Amino acid sequence: MLNDATLVLGSVGLKLNIAKIKCMANKHCDCREGQSLRIGRVLILSVDYFVVLGSLISIDGNEGPALRHRSGKAWGVFHKWAHILTCKAPMDTRMKFWSRVVLPSLTWGIQTLRQPTLINSQAFCFIQKLMIRKMMRTTRKRHGGYVEDWLDWHWRSLGDAWEIAVRNKVGPAQVFELKRESWAGHISRMGLRAPVLIF
Repeated sequence: MLNDATLVLGSVGLKLNIAKIKCMANKHCDCREGQSLRIGRVLILSVDYFVVLGSLISIDGNEGPALRHRSGKAWGVFHKWAHILTCKAPMDTRMKFWSRVVLPSLTWGIQTLRQPTLINSQAFCFIQKLMIRKMMRTTRKRHGGYVEDWLDWHWRSLGDAWEIAVRNKVGPAQVFELKRESWAGHISRMGLRAPVLIF
């Protein structure tokens, strides 16, 4: 079928970008080289996942790689703007900037995730708290000649970060819920047969 499509497109002056074509197969398909997809003389290799429009697509439905992909993209944006996000400007101002430049990258395409909301929202919240902690530049407290225990500092600083997120109303969990419950989110996950309530 792909070869037929290539011929038809070629007849009107169009060409498939073979470099961007990916082949994914489930456990019921044998993808040995002799049975892999070919377009002309080009072999289309089978892959376990690929990224399209910024979202990671996996054949096995495992959303761990998708979460790691979003996390990596968000941290990339965070480090790009770290000189602003960690500066001495008021925290609320920097949080507004964070919500405009980092949050969209962290939550991009999450409406397509199918696993329980609680697992994914907790992962996103934890990433957010780590970022806010870096923005706070918090350090372990000193009590006389002793330094605050690392575990105590860890939980205290994450709690402080969560309070800042709540105060600024920029928690990715809230964004996650909105995208999951939207009609577009249902269609993204389940197709046009998804039950949609319109008010």
